[in-house]
Amino acid sequence: DVVNLPRQVTCDFLEEQTNARLSQVKFSQDVNTRKLALAVYLPDRYDSTFFVIDRPIAFFAVASPRFQAEHAMDREKQYTASDLDRMNISYVRLELVPRGVGRIQVRATNFYHELKPGENVQMNLTVYNDGTRRLDNIKIQTDAPVNWVSTVTPDLLGSLMPGKEAIVSVMLSPPPEISVGDYEATIKTESYASNKKVESEDKKIRIHVAASANIFGTTLLVLLLVGILTGVVVFGIRLSKK
Repeated sequence: DVVNLPRQVTCDFLEEQTNARLSQVKFSQDVNTRKLALAVYLPDRYDSTFFVIDRPIAFFAVASPRFQAEHAMDREKQYTASDLDRMNISYVRLELVPRGVGRIQVRATNFYHELKPGENVQMNLTVYNDGTRRLDNIKIQTDAPVNWVSTVTPDLLGSLMPGKEAIVSVMLSPPPEISVGDYEATIKTESYASNKKVESEDKKIRIHVAASANIFGTTLLVLLLVGILTGVVVFGIRLSKK
């Protein structure tokens, strides 16, 4: 068993050779030594009320005779070495240092945009710390098509705590002589957790540039339709009087 670990931290005793989980071991006259491994699992979500990142947690791995093991150790109680000695329980003092994991997500309402020549792409990105460790020096960069101009505001986030998010504004401006067609820009995110680079997934922004409406042609077509309708109405009135 283990004692003095927060209840959110789980663990397994594993047999070294088979990797099988064990809750007890049996000895015989020929076997008086067993090698076990202890696997400790931290929760996926960080909760500072139970442990603090980088602060050591001291605990004991204990072994007791079967008749004593029937009375389970109290996982809510904090035992000392003297307590275990008085209970005639063997133990090993261990120390767990939670390091946390750095993970980052970049989200947006829409990664597809349609625009006409002369218009810009404007969008907000949500940068979310999905890990269990603080993220530092978060940098958002855009790999825009040739001759496009990109602006990211702010271009650097100093830090972001686990479970927190920040909004980053992105604007993509096409060149004046942009051609009708489909274009693609890439959002790249760079961040660090405990001075280690955090891997992140690139996001693709797909842009469709449509042709500008021909105002003169549209106006001419509307006038033509009005003239035809007027002619039909006038012809109908004259026909009805005959």
